[in-house]
Amino acid sequence: MVCVSKWVLAMSIFGLCSSSVYVSSVERSLSVGGRVTRQSVPISMRRSVAAYARLSGLAENLPRVKRAFRQVRGELANVGLLSRDEYLGRVEVCISSWPSTTTAGFIFDQGVNWLDARMGYKPGVIYLPLNVPHRAYRPGYTLLDTLRHEFAHAWHWIEPGFFRRSWFIETFGAAYVNLNPKPLETWRRRKFQTSGFVRQWERGETDDQQALIHQHLLNDFATEYATTMACEDFAETFMYYLKYQNSLDRFRARRGFYRKLRAVEAAVRTARRELSL
Repeated sequence: MVCVSKWVLAMSIFGLCSSSVYVSSVERSLSVGGRVTRQSVPISMRRSVAAYARLSGLAENLPRVKRAFRQVRGELANVGLLSRDEYLGRVEVCISSWPSTTTAGFIFDQGVNWLDARMGYKPGVIYLPLNVPHRAYRPGYTLLDTLRHEFAHAWHWIEPGFFRRSWFIETFGAAYVNLNPKPLETWRRRKFQTSGFVRQWERGETDDQQALIHQHLLNDFATEYATTMACEDFAETFMYYLKYQNSLDRFRARRGFYRKLRAVEAAVRTARRELSL
């Protein structure tokens, strides 16, 4: 089973790609510690891929990807989940051979099926599309946020047993690998059993009701995407935890979400203590 991150619940053909970075005519992939590996694609496809790489400005984007990768590794080191090439330091980041209109990044954190393996995918590798994320000022859609989110899934790939402990279900309401119930469905059932919420809902018009849902959602979830699955709820929360690790109290007013942030912080401390990195 594959739990792919942000954004790849329905991958287009452009998301199914071999794992290579094209800079001019050079085929390369980014990996941990700045190591570079060379991979190839079918000869019949190399010309079109290299042409798209030039048009997409990949040569200009590559330094940005490297900087973002180093920054997120630094954030992971600060919280104790990475030390050189140990633990999350083993995770590679790879720019794929094709662009995508459906995904900003993805990772196979529960194994790779035979078709994806034939396409060149490997488990535990963070893949970015050829047209790397570039929405610089939209939270959750930046390159940095994409990498933070994917590293959350990579953590599960490295130590799935840690996520089978009670802290995960107690915090996110379901097992990491459980696709049902959806966090949003559970949340809605709970909310509509709350008399104060029901009164607000019944007084509002349709637009007001949608705004009310959104307001209350963000009280309990990092983003709307976090409501899709428990594993995505965790990954979005981890993304915010890593980004704001020194100022989590800014989210104190969002009580449900703040509780999740502190639970993730406690889980990180437990892992760090057990790892002794």
